[in-house]
Order: sequence, then structure tokens, then C-alpha cells
Amino acid sequence: MSPPRLFHLMHLAHHTLFKEADRKLMEKLGISSVQMSALFIIKANDGCLMSYLAGAMRMNRSAVTTLAQRLEKAGLVRRMADTEDGRATRLFITAEGKRLVKKGGPEVQKANAELLAGLSAEEARLIETFLLSIIERGSGGKSAPLPAALSSPSA
Repeated sequence: MSPPRLFHLMHLAHHTLFKEADRKLMEKLGISSVQMSALFIIKANDGCLMSYLAGAMRMNRSAVTTLAQRLEKAGLVRRMADTEDGRATRLFITAEGKRLVKKGGPEVQKANAELLAGLSAEEARLIETFLLSIIERGSGGKSAPLPAALSSPSA
């Protein structure tokens, strides 16, 4: 398989996965997969800086600002100025955000199980290693490591 075809297939797989994940999450919980990922990270790192969330999600700061505004408007997080650096903003998960994470966790686990259905443990590890190497190479080794909220098999 030529690299251009592999890249195209990965693009199609990404689009297909997220379109379906967004449909299911929107239908069941009223939020997108990106919002759910952010909530997982914020819950695991309550009070994290928005810059941390940006690095963890591999998003630019302006996109994370918009994401945080939407989450706050929905009552899922609270934004507060950092006490030491007034220019920085910290994110805190609300009770409603925690409720959605609790409800969304099994949905994400189910989606992961469906993705891995029919694969051996070795094949699953190979895919995970491949994807992590793409993330590492794409960031030039400069971005934050994957947070535990996203790097565990159940996330």
C-alpha cells in the first residue's frame, strides 16, 4: 500500500469515526466527541490551564477558547482567571460536567470495544503503537504527553 493511499484511508477513517461518534454522543448526551474529550481531560486535571487542555487535545488556543466558552455556556465547566497569572484561565468541571463524563465513559468504552472487535491483543497493541508514533512525530516531540484520561484503554 502506498503512503498517499494510507494517508487518505486514515483521513477517511478519522472522518467516519468522528461523524458516528458525534452522532451517538449528540443523540445520547447532547455533546460532541471533542467536548466529551475535553471533559474527560478537565475532570482528570480539574483546575487545569486552558493552555494545558490545548496541548493535551492538540488544538490551537483560539479553538480551545471557543470550546471552553461552549462548555461553560452549557454549564459543564467553570472558567476562572489564574490567581498567579491573570492572563491565564483555569478550567473546573461542574457537577453537570461530571455527570456527563460518568454517562459518557461507558459509551466511549463501547466504541473502543467495537473498534477492536475481531482483533487480537497483539494487533490492538500494534495499532495503538502506530497511532501514538504518528502523534509523536506530528508534534515534533514538543507537545504535552497524552493525558491519562485519554491514554488508558477505557478512554
